[in-house]
Amino acid sequence: MEQCDNGVNQDLYGENGCAPDCRRPAYCGDGAVDSLFGEECDDGTNDGSYGTCTPDCKLAARCGDGIVQDNEACDDGNAISGDGCSSTCQVEG
Repeated sequence: MEQCDNGVNQDLYGENGCAPDCRRPAYCGDGAVDSLFGEECDDGTNDGSYGTCTPDCKLAARCGDGIVQDNEACDDGNAISGDGCSSTCQVEG
């Protein structure tokens, strides 16, 4: 059963496209990470809130990204406790 047919059907990526098999192609926001098209994440919501995925399917600010955000006391670029900055980005010890 066809999901789409725009007469061209050449789109491999994009929410408004149509793939050669008349199915909707992968797109940012479909809930599946398509790394072939540069997606780092895709939670289907992609609202960019802390620890989630941005509208362009890139990782949003999160503990472990190496940047101290408002709710973090530290961020050493990893999510490992026992190194002075916990896995929840709070100072240890």
